[in-house]
Order: sequence, then structure tokens, then C-alpha cells
Amino acid sequence: MLHGETLDVRMLIDRPIVEIFVNRGRAAFVSADANFSTSNTEVVLFNTGGGTVAAHNVSAFEMGCGWATELPKPSS
Repeated sequence: MLHGETLDVRMLIDRPIVEIFVNRGRAAFVSADANFSTSNTEVVLFNTGGGTVAAHNVSAFEMGCGWATELPKPSS
């Protein structure tokens, strides 16, 4: 990254599959977890560098299902 350059990170998370795109595809990462469990789901972002990171415009959206007639209901 160049000094002063912004970092655009887009993460698409669909249960065991995670896709990450950095600066509109400049770098990309895809992962699938064969041992997926709904009780162990979270997203954590961290910085291992020495500089400060300021997050702007952080959003989260539910994906839903393309073939289901009803929206999913969270488990208790």
C-alpha cells in the first residue's frame, strides 16, 4: 500500500464460505470451512501492523435464500 492510500475491504460471508476482496480485487481470498457450526460464527477484523486503522462506512447485510419462500428465523 502506498502512503495515504485507503484500503477497501469487501467480505462476503455465507455460512461456511468466506470471500474477501481488497481494493476491488487487487487481492482476493476465498475459504470454505468443512466443519461449519452455527454456534461458532463471528467476524473479527484486526491489525497486526503498528499503524492506526480507522474504519469508515462499515455495513452488514443479511443475504437470505434465493429459493426459500420464507425468510430464515434465528435459532434461540
